[in-house]
Amino acid sequence: MLGAIDGLTERKFLAIGNSIEQAVAVLARLAATFEALVAAMQSDAVIKAQQSLALATAEAATRADAPANQAAALERLAQVTNAINVRITAMRQIARHVDILAINARLMSAGMGEAGDDFLGFAAEIRRSAKLAQDTLEQIGQELTNAGKQLAVARAGVLAFAERHGDALRTIPQRLSAAVETFRDREQLAAAAAATVAARTADIHQQVSGMIVALQLGDITRQRIEHMQEVAAALLQLASPASLAQSEWRTLSPGTIATLLQAGCKLAAAQLRDTASELDREAGRVADGLSQLAADAQDIGGLGDQAYGAADQHHRGFMAELEENLRATEALFGGLRTAREETERHVADVLTIAQRLTGNIDTLRGLEADIRIMGLNTTLKCGRLGVIGRPLSVIAQELRDCGSRTAGHADAALVDLKLLAELAGTLGASEEMTGPRGGTEMPPGMTAMDGRATHGAAVATSTLVARRIEQLATTRGHFGDDLLGAVDLLGSTGRSLSDALAGLDADSAAASLLLQAAARDFSVRQDLGEVLNSTAEDLSRIAADQAPQATTDTTSVERLLGRFAAIYTMARERDVHARSGGSRVQAPSPLAESDLADMLF
Repeated sequence: MLGAIDGLTERKFLAIGNSIEQAVAVLARLAATFEALVAAMQSDAVIKAQQSLALATAEAATRADAPANQAAALERLAQVTNAINVRITAMRQIARHVDILAINARLMSAGMGEAGDDFLGFAAEIRRSAKLAQDTLEQIGQELTNAGKQLAVARAGVLAFAERHGDALRTIPQRLSAAVETFRDREQLAAAAAATVAARTADIHQQVSGMIVALQLGDITRQRIEHMQEVAAALLQLASPASLAQSEWRTLSPGTIATLLQAGCKLAAAQLRDTASELDREAGRVADGLSQLAADAQDIGGLGDQAYGAADQHHRGFMAELEENLRATEALFGGLRTAREETERHVADVLTIAQRLTGNIDTLRGLEADIRIMGLNTTLKCGRLGVIGRPLSVIAQELRDCGSRTAGHADAALVDLKLLAELAGTLGASEEMTGPRGGTEMPPGMTAMDGRATHGAAVATSTLVARRIEQLATTRGHFGDDLLGAVDLLGSTGRSLSDALAGLDADSAAASLLLQAAARDFSVRQDLGEVLNSTAEDLSRIAADQAPQATTDTTSVERLLGRFAAIYTMARERDVHARSGGSRVQAPSPLAESDLADMLF
């Protein structure tokens, strides 16, 4: 019988161990989930989402009138573009006048004989420069026309958007402020409830983890049964004449053998009864604890919904509701972002045109310098020719004046282009526009030589325009990203929260079922107890049957019981041994047990 229940003990306690182990894993997952939820509420992502919402709210307040402000800014850009066009028109007239002067210089040079040969070359160079200037100015004019069209299209688009969505845009700040307040309120509520739930989960987990010690009860029971199986084998050897004849006890008298059987059976019966009693007491205590913990575990899923759930309580996190509300607001913000990106595309095209114009105006400055130098050389040569050179000297002075006026207009155009770049770059950065409403006025009396005080102006303007283009490309698409980032962060966290709530419900139910199963399996103590007590009764009857033949041979009895004592590995077995007539058995020294544990484990 003991052999049969030895296998039952191992199977049942293995099943109990598996159930508790799985429950511990599930409860650990529950605790980790709650810890993750608390961490998520305090995570960098959620903090960043709150900060993004706050920034988006502040940004929205400045964007309510963005379309109107953009339209005004684009109007200013158009005014600066028109001012540059006025200067280009003036330079065209100067270039045509230079061409006429070159023709007159050629005619006069032709009538001067050999003295006019050098001037013919000057006249040809001047006319070539004038023609290049006219071509460059024509190209600049076309570029300015294109820029004007781009600005007109952009302004029309901005005004159309303002007409359709202006009123709705002004409601965005209020919507976002409400969302921020809602989030803060729910965050405080959820954090407080989550702390309570997390503490409760941790307590259940700790208690269940502590009950794993109960698995030692199965190992103790199995070992004690195995020990009694060894005792039973020794007793069977004494009871069997054939086995006795081959044993060390063969020389003992029948009365002494009966005495040994009586003492051995009484001892074995006492050990089995104690094993059954200890098993029933400890297993019952653990089973009751597991049943209570199973009920507690079942409640955790509901507590999670209370802490984090949405109003509909369908395992949705409150962040999912918040995300839905913000998505609707972000869609409106997205329309404004799209409109702004379209405006930026036109502004970028205008900046690209401005960059090309800077190079073209630099070319004009080079041509102006050539014309001015040739005019100066012509003046000097005419002075050496005396009276015959005076007509050409007048033309040379006219050329120098044309060069100076061209330089003045070119310098002013560069200043206007710089202003255009600053205004366009500022518009790309979505900041309020500042600056003059028109072009740059040329100071009275400004000449080409005065313009040299702005040495490197073309290079500086070109660098500024390039920087504005790069800045616009870098900032493009960031408008409204604070809100979009907050929505995405809350959406991701909200989906994780919803998944966690569903997982909490499933895990709490699973943990409860596992703990209930473990509690039910402890009913094996009843089956084991019946077998152990029944076997003990049988042994007691055998001991009683041996009483009539028993002797007072205590030496042999002590020798037999000493053999049994050597089998024990537990203090409780040694105590029962002493109470049942055996000698007090000295427990192994702690050092020996420690050394053995080191070797085995």
